[in-house]
Amino acid sequence: MKVELKKISVMSLVASAVPVLLLVFGVLGGLFTFIIAPDQSIAERLPEIYQKNVAAGVFALGYTAATLLVLVIVALLYNVLVNLGLPGVKFFLASQEEKSGNE
Repeated sequence: MKVELKKISVMSLVASAVPVLLLVFGVLGGLFTFIIAPDQSIAERLPEIYQKNVAAGVFALGYTAATLLVLVIVALLYNVLVNLGLPGVKFFLASQEEKSGNE
């Protein structure tokens, strides 16, 4: 079965598990950057553990917001280009009957 993606719902990006997943990646990146293995120039400027935790939190929120903004812009641009007549992304899906018939 061939399926073509004609439109990406922006609200499905914003109100789904995507922001939570990005926040988890941001927290892991912030912990690694500021607490687990900090750069020496960063470690000198952030001597207190409280400051390191705040920096990691701000990094996580900034990463989440920036990445979600990029995803929304890409989805909007994709929708505009598809509406102008360019073909959308095509997926080829196989049902269980098609899989068992090929074996």
